[in-house]
Amino acid sequence: MNSLRGMNDFLPPEIHLWQHIESSLRAVSHRFGFEEVRTPILESTSVFKRGVGEDTDIVEKEMYSFEDKGGEHVTMRPEGTAPVARALIEQSWFRAHPVSKFYYIGPMFRYERPQKGRFRQFHQFGIELLGIAEWTADVEVMALTDAVLKEFGLSKVELHLNSVGCDSESCRPRYRKLLIEKLKTVESELPEDARNRIQKNPQRLFDHKDEKVQSLMKGMPVLLDHICQDCKSHFNGVQSGLKNLGIDFMINPNIVRGLDYYNRTAFEFLSSDLGAQSTVCGGGRYDKLIEQFGGPSVPAVGFGMGLERLVLIIQALGKLKVEFKSDVSVIYADDEGFMRAQLLCHELRLQGIHVDMDLQGKNIKNQFKRADKVGSKVSLVLGSQEISQKQVVLKDMKTQQQKNIPLDQIVNEINKLKV
Repeated sequence: MNSLRGMNDFLPPEIHLWQHIESSLRAVSHRFGFEEVRTPILESTSVFKRGVGEDTDIVEKEMYSFEDKGGEHVTMRPEGTAPVARALIEQSWFRAHPVSKFYYIGPMFRYERPQKGRFRQFHQFGIELLGIAEWTADVEVMALTDAVLKEFGLSKVELHLNSVGCDSESCRPRYRKLLIEKLKTVESELPEDARNRIQKNPQRLFDHKDEKVQSLMKGMPVLLDHICQDCKSHFNGVQSGLKNLGIDFMINPNIVRGLDYYNRTAFEFLSSDLGAQSTVCGGGRYDKLIEQFGGPSVPAVGFGMGLERLVLIIQALGKLKVEFKSDVSVIYADDEGFMRAQLLCHELRLQGIHVDMDLQGKNIKNQFKRADKVGSKVSLVLGSQEISQKQVVLKDMKTQQQKNIPLDQIVNEINKLKV
C-alpha cells in the first residue's frame, strides 16, 4: 500500500529540518509584528472561484473539488489568501482592526503533475498585511521575505518586480484593449488554450509555458509602459523603499502572477541555488479582494512561499544541519534504580528538560551507547546504592568526568549546566 501520487510522508530526520524551518518562519514573522492565523483545509468552492478567479489554471484545472454529503460544493484549499479574506470578513474583523498583519503555515492542494519541489499536497508559508494602501506596506512585505531568505543562507536570489496596474479606465482596462488588439493579429499562431485566454485573461499569456507563445509575447506591449500616473507613483515609491533598505531588485514586466486578484505591485523572489533559476516565493498587492468577497474596502499586500522548494534549496546548500538531541540521559543500574530513574525523568521533563531513558531493561553499557547516540550532554546514573544515599551520579558525556549530586539538587545542577 502506497501513498497517493504527489502526497508525501515526512519522517525523522527530515521532519526535524521542517520543524526548524517552520519555527524560524514564525520567529521572523513575529519580529516584523505578524501574528498567526489558521483557516480550514476545506472551503466552499465559491471562495476560490470568487477570489482566485474562474479563468485561472488553479480553478479551471488544479483544484480538488467535490460535492459533500450535504450536497455542498467544497474544495481543498489550493492557496491561502482567499480563505484568510473569507475568515476576516466572516468574523467582522475590520471593524476593530483597521490594520492587520498575519502569517499562515499549512498544507495546500493542487492537482498538477508532480515534479521536483512541486507536489499535489504541498505546504505554504504566507504573509498578509491588510489596511495600508501606501507603498510602504509593499516594501515591508518584501523586506520580511528578504529576511526569511537570509535567515536560511540563500545567497543566489533575485527580486523581480513589476506593476500590474489598477482597474481605473486610464490604466489596466485601456491596456487590456490594446493587448487584445495585438493578440488578434497573431491568434491563428497560438495553441487553442492560449487563444481561449485572449478575451478572458490576456495578460496571463506572458507566463504561458509554451515556447511559441513566449516568443510571440515578446513582441507585445507590456502593461508597465501603460500604467496610470497613480500606479507609477506607487511603483516609484516601492523602488525607492527597497533601495533605502539595500534590497536589490530588477524590473521584470512579465511578472503577472497566476491569480486574478493582484493589482499594482507584483513580485517574485527567484533563486539559482539549485542551478536553474526557480521561483521561491511570489506575491503582490490585492486591494479589491476583501471588497470582492462582500467585505469593506481594505487595501492589502502579501505573498506565498512553497516550503517544499525552500527545503530542497536548504538541503542543497548544506548550510543548515538540524539534529534531534536529548539534553540528559537517565541510566539505571538495577530494578530499584529503574523505578527511581523513571520518576526522575518525569520530574526533569516537567521542568522543561529534554530527557531520554531506555525502557527495555538493557544493561548499563548499552544504555551509555544509547546516550551517545541521542547526543546527550550529561548522563544521570541511578542504582540501589545511589538511592540509599539519596544521590545520583552525574557524568559529563564529553569529558567523561563524573560527580555525585544530592537527588534533591539535581534539577538546579542541570539548569546550572545549561544543557
